[in-house]
Amino acid sequence: MHILVTGHTGFKGSWFSLLAKEQGHRVSGISLTPEANSIFDRCALESIFEHSVYEDIRDKTKLNDFIQKVQPDALIHLAAQPIVRKSYLNPLDTFESNVMGTWNVLHEVTESNSIKASLMITTDKVYLNENRGKHFKETDPLGAADPYSTSKAAADLLIQSWKKCHSNKLISIARAGNVIGGGDIGEDRLIPDIIRALESKTSLKIRFPNSTRPWQHVLDCVNGYLILLEKSYLEKIDGVWNFGPLESDEKSVENVVRTFLAYLKNDLTVEYEFSNSRQEANLLMLNSKKAVAELEWHRKLSSDDAIKWSAEFYLQIERGQTYLNVMRDQVVKFRNL
Repeated sequence: MHILVTGHTGFKGSWFSLLAKEQGHRVSGISLTPEANSIFDRCALESIFEHSVYEDIRDKTKLNDFIQKVQPDALIHLAAQPIVRKSYLNPLDTFESNVMGTWNVLHEVTESNSIKASLMITTDKVYLNENRGKHFKETDPLGAADPYSTSKAAADLLIQSWKKCHSNKLISIARAGNVIGGGDIGEDRLIPDIIRALESKTSLKIRFPNSTRPWQHVLDCVNGYLILLEKSYLEKIDGVWNFGPLESDEKSVENVVRTFLAYLKNDLTVEYEFSNSRQEANLLMLNSKKAVAELEWHRKLSSDDAIKWSAEFYLQIERGQTYLNVMRDQVVKFRNL
């Protein structure tokens, strides 16, 4: 397939694009300009794309012009404003990016004659979460308590309603949780926060250490996306799908911090903060049985493996390896599991 990736310069977009390329697909991408020191930037990943532009998907004309030029077979929509705390600071930008940006992409998918399958990425945070330890199924009700989650739930509902109005189009939704892996520089994300503290030689400040998350390696997540997009294109399926780790892989924030630092053999000082009034969900877990049964997807890396692979990424960089070589090595190793 020739796959168009929106948000190809982001963390997930970079790992997805390289995995797809290594599996023989052609890739093109549209995204905002890559951030300095992002994995896309450090790996010079632009070279793997047939077409790559730095444009905002909120610009309907430029999005349309690019899709008409590329003529992709399939599309995965990853472009978004993904940071919860940033959504409090600029909720309008978050809603414009996550809802209206999605509307523009859906419109182009519907109008395109070349796109045969599309996959829209939302998040596990779209579910109505009452912190009861429930493992959410795809059919569970949606709900939200912060601007980011609300924007993604709104986008998810938009996609579902759009699909009902355009039933001739193969449009799928994928929901996943917290992913970890090498090269992430996102704000308010655990592994990047640890790396920044190590580089600046400052203590690490952690909010809500007892919060439980369905941690998984980014390659397990984007592999699920790729399997779904391939099956959608070849077997004409779509729908809503969760991609999360096993129950045994769920860990607290504190556990992940300690395990990651142990692999790095580092005794970084950690300070826990409990005063932030804008709390995130303490428990957030997915039921991925549908993807296992119907897509034959399964996570290849346990949460301990995911933490170890993330640490090994940075250890290899310290030993003099280039970002691109380490990234490619992990993609090849993952595919051989």
